[in-house]
Amino acid sequence: VQRAAERALDEALVRHGTPDAGAAAVLFDIHNGDVLALASAPRYEVLRFKEPGYYAGLRADPRRPLLHRAVMAYPPGSTWKILSCFAMTSPGGAPGASLVSPESSVEALPPGWTTVCEKRMHRNQRKFTCEGYHGRIGMTRAIERSCNIFFFRAADRIGLGPMALWGEIVGMGNPIGVGIPGEQGGLVPFPGYKEALYLRQQKSVSAWIARLHELQQAPVFDSLAFAKAHDRLSRAVFWYRNRGRDRTERTGDVRNSIIGQGDVLATPLQVAAIAALVGGEGRFARPRILRDEPAVLTEVSLDAGVLATVREGMRRVVTRGTASKRRVGLRDIDVAGKTGTAERAGDRPNVAWFMGYYPASNPEVAFAVVVDRTRGHGGDVCGPVTRALLEAYEASREGTLR
Repeated sequence: VQRAAERALDEALVRHGTPDAGAAAVLFDIHNGDVLALASAPRYEVLRFKEPGYYAGLRADPRRPLLHRAVMAYPPGSTWKILSCFAMTSPGGAPGASLVSPESSVEALPPGWTTVCEKRMHRNQRKFTCEGYHGRIGMTRAIERSCNIFFFRAADRIGLGPMALWGEIVGMGNPIGVGIPGEQGGLVPFPGYKEALYLRQQKSVSAWIARLHELQQAPVFDSLAFAKAHDRLSRAVFWYRNRGRDRTERTGDVRNSIIGQGDVLATPLQVAAIAALVGGEGRFARPRILRDEPAVLTEVSLDAGVLATVREGMRRVVTRGTASKRRVGLRDIDVAGKTGTAERAGDRPNVAWFMGYYPASNPEVAFAVVVDRTRGHGGDVCGPVTRALLEAYEASREGTLR
């Protein structure tokens, strides 16, 4: 399964990636957490590290093959809308969960809530648009067609709080902890997050200044340690200035957050965990690499009506929605999923996603595929990788795609 994932990612980068593109794929067992694929592309060969110039070549490669992209955080795009469905319908948290906000004044939107999509939020507004004119639209079709307007209007009603709460319930914002060095935790925006991030960077700048002073005062000057500390200080100052330019949340920040854009960041492992939440009907084992590590279960009480609506929407994504084109290769498979295309400012390349669970009728595994820096979109770019991943999964069990 790992070999098939790596091969499919390499092909996706050749066909859809820019010269500095990278990709990752994750597949894990919903019931026991066993990670069956944790692939990153491009890669390096550990046994060649002693070859003269090999490591230097890796460092100079614009594709950055030393990074393990399966544990790196990216804007998750519309895959995030799946979690947003639960936030908008249960803004105070999951019923019976320990992370609940009983004082929340946010009114829950019913699973049958609808709105009208006419491509724009308002007739003369150029920002916050949708890919199409969807007319009167509800949750199932909003997932199927990935309607931004549906979620923007929901964001205006619920704000950042419910989304941050549901992110915490599922474990977003912190590393899952699979044991890969450098695993990132991502970011789920919360009320006051911009000011909090600014103050965090302020502390980081102070800490690195103190570290440089300490190194200067040491009896023996360590030039390498000083250079590293100076580099970290430069980065901290950059982010401190960046955060200082905008310290107030606006309507646009909330709207961007509900569709997985703006400041939202998640790793492929975390996005796959969202798919596992739905596939496991609120109960799934967190991903693990080592079999002798005990399985850690996540159990969340999900509203049955909302869950059924979300699952139907994810199934329709591959049968008639954004991943239903024949060339994507998923329409004839018993799979459920969600596409995502996170756009960057200016003309910079997209981050393409596809996540979901398989089989849709009786879920066994959850997956997520991401291709960073592509001009393509989620289903077209990541769908074929997903098919190769699932074919290899069945072949490893001497089965065939269902």
